[in-house]
Amino acid sequence: MAFEARLKELGITLPPVGAPWGSYVHAKRIGDLLYLSGKQPPDADGGTPRGKLGAGMSVEEGYRHARGVGLMLIAAMRDALGGDLDRVEDIVKVLGMVNAAPDFEDHPR
Repeated sequence: MAFEARLKELGITLPPVGAPWGSYVHAKRIGDLLYLSGKQPPDADGGTPRGKLGAGMSVEEGYRHARGVGLMLIAAMRDALGGDLDRVEDIVKVLGMVNAAPDFEDHPR
């Protein structure tokens, strides 16, 4: 199934990518590889959520933020590939960082 059709079937709308800031770019293509820049979780008001997972931020909130980052990354891929996610053949590496309290031990969730 085509990526766009699957997103529609799941009721997922990708967020806007936005313009690059200065020398920052969302993606850089080198040969057949596409490198994505790091993303922060979007907030409802357009800001960046603050806090630490396990210290004032629940696992559910952290999950929502992580999902938002994932959707931003997919949107950046789509934008860099001219709107065609079907051009993605494979994903080589994903690195995620979580701002968590020192005693937080439930990162897989």
